[in-house]
Amino acid sequence: MFTGIVEEIILVKEGSVLKADDDSEVLELVLSKPLLVKYRIGDSIMLNGVCSTITDISDDVIKVEYMHETQQVSTVSLLSVGDRINAESPLTLQKKISGSFVTGHIDVAGTVDNVDANKSELFLEVKVPTKYSDYLIRKGSVTIDGVNLTIVDVNNDIFSVKIIPFTQKNTTLGAVNKGDKLNIEFDYFAKITLAKLN
Repeated sequence: MFTGIVEEIILVKEGSVLKADDDSEVLELVLSKPLLVKYRIGDSIMLNGVCSTITDISDDVIKVEYMHETQQVSTVSLLSVGDRINAESPLTLQKKISGSFVTGHIDVAGTVDNVDANKSELFLEVKVPTKYSDYLIRKGSVTIDGVNLTIVDVNNDIFSVKIIPFTQKNTTLGAVNKGDKLNIEFDYFAKITLAKLN
């Protein structure tokens, strides 16, 4: 469990590879080692919104692996060397909850439909497949690439968010462009409520 409050940005490093075995293809990413939190092999870390298990650690890098399902629903397979990634450590009983409850289980990769920036905020419109429209609630929560945000408005399968300068500077969202794919996790409680109603 996470909160959607990004702690630091890490980088994709050389050495990432798609490994095939008898059953599936596993994507192994090599990433710069986080500096703000000390991790151990087997620990969870949220990377661009994806709950990930650290499979190896060395002096300056960590490794994580993703199964086929995660590659299909998220943007992990689109990452390349030098890409910046939002990182957050898991929620603990000692950690302040500043965002919302975020599982790190990506629902879908959305597409940036519009970007409008001014001095006080960045306005993003993101399009998701129509079947997810019921999860879009005005003033509700949504997590985009691991950043917990409030939905400003909803128009069918497009929702908008506003991003303050601090968040633009301290996450990867300040550099998004129209057409970019972003990992989307809809509000956990909205999903539970809708599941009970259906």
